[in-house]
Amino acid sequence: MAEPIDLVITNAGLDALVDAQNGNTDAIEVVEVGLTETAFDPAPTLTALPGETKRLASVTGQSVAPDIIHMVALDATTEAYELRGIGLYLSDGTLFATYGQADPIFVKVTIADFLLALDVRFSGDIAEDIVFGDSTFLYPPATETVKGVARLATQALVDGGEDDETIVSPLKLAARLAPVLQSIAAEQAARIAGDSDLADTIAHEIIDRGSEDAALRSLIDALRAVTITGSGLAAGGGNLTGNRQINVPAASGPEIASGSSSSKAVTPQAIAQVPQTFGGACSILGLGGSLIKTGTVSVAFAGGGSHTFPTAFPNACYRVLLTPLGDPDGGDEADETWWVTGMNAAGFNVSVGGDGNNITMAYLAIGN
Repeated sequence: MAEPIDLVITNAGLDALVDAQNGNTDAIEVVEVGLTETAFDPAPTLTALPGETKRLASVTGQSVAPDIIHMVALDATTEAYELRGIGLYLSDGTLFATYGQADPIFVKVTIADFLLALDVRFSGDIAEDIVFGDSTFLYPPATETVKGVARLATQALVDGGEDDETIVSPLKLAARLAPVLQSIAAEQAARIAGDSDLADTIAHEIIDRGSEDAALRSLIDALRAVTITGSGLAAGGGNLTGNRQINVPAASGPEIASGSSSSKAVTPQAIAQVPQTFGGACSILGLGGSLIKTGTVSVAFAGGGSHTFPTAFPNACYRVLLTPLGDPDGGDEADETWWVTGMNAAGFNVSVGGDGNNITMAYLAIGN
C-alpha cells in the first residue's frame, strides 16, 4: 500500500460525520471530488475548495483500514491541467474534507484520461462511516480482508520472507520451497532406508489409501502383477507383492580350477583363491585351464623309456622339455641324444641314442 495522504475534515464535514455516528443520519456519502490547480493550506474552516476548476462525479472508494479509504476518481475529458488539491463533497453539497500541496499531485494532458487513485487517511477510525455514490469502478489495494490490486513479489522478496504487502506466485513459491522439500525428502529417505519396518509401514499405508481410489487401486494391482526375473547368470526375482532380490552367484577358487560350472561369475577375489596345484604337487595351475607338470623320468640309452603322469592332463599334453640330471656318460655326451615322442594327456615317451647307460632327466610338461 502506498503512503496515504492526510485529509483535513472541515467543520461542516465534522458536523455531518458526528450526526452519522450518533445515528441522526445515515452514513455520510461522498458523491463528488473537486479539483484545483491552486496551492492552498487545508483548514477546517474552508467551505469551498480554493481555486476549484471542476468537479468529478465519477468517484468511488472503499474502506481498507479503520482510518484509511482507498479512493478512485476518473476524468475522461480532453482537458489539460495540473492538480494541486482536492476536496470531497457530500450529497448535500457540503465540503467534507480537503487536501492540497505546492507541487502538482498529477498533470493531465489532453490525450490522456485522468484516473486518480489515492489512499486517504483520517485522524480517527471513521473510514467505515463514509460511503461513495459511484461504485461502478474501484481499484483498492488488496489486503487480507479487501479484494483489490496487488503487486507480485520478486523471487528476492519471496526468498527474503519479510515483505507482507506483495503476492507470491506459485512459480516463485515452488522455487523457494524446492531446496527445503529436497532436504526433507533426503532426510526422510535416509531414515526410511535405515528402518525396514518403517518402509513396510509406509508402503502398506500408501496401498491402503490407494485402495479407496479406483484408478489408483487398478494401478497398484497392475504393478503387483508385474514379474521381474533374472536371466543369464542372474537368478531370483518374482512379482511385486513382496521384496525381491536378483542374485549373481560367484564361483569359488576350486570351481574355477575345475571349470565345472557355467552358471557362476568369476570375481577377482575367487581368482586369487584358485588352488596352485592340481592332482598332486607336480601340477601347477594357470589361467585359461592351462597346466604345468614337473617331475623326473629315468631312461636307458639305446632303449629309451616312457613316463606316466601321476595325474593325467584333463585334455592334452602339448610340450615336454627335458633336462639331464648329473653326468650321463662320463664325458662322451656328444654322442648321446634324446628326444620326446608320444606326448598325450597321460604321459610321454623318451627315445635315446648312445651307449646305453641309464640317465635321469627332469621334465617340464605343458598341457591343459
